[in-house]
Amino acid sequence: MDGVEGYEGYGTDLLDLMVGGNFVNWGALDTTGHKYSYSLVPSTSGPLALKIYDIYYPNNAGNILVDIFAQV
Repeated sequence: MDGVEGYEGYGTDLLDLMVGGNFVNWGALDTTGHKYSYSLVPSTSGPLALKIYDIYYPNNAGNILVDIFAQV
């Protein structure tokens, strides 16, 4: 997100999908399907934690779809 009107002071990470509690570089946008991707080595210490960085939940609506693939 480049900015959310009225919330610019929270920076460009607002509404980003965090992985393992960290902001990640999702790389370039795939414009054919409006997709981003990120590769990581899985942790053996527990499940993968995904979180959207959001500071005001009452105005939330919609969905986000996250596909996870094993790279072989």
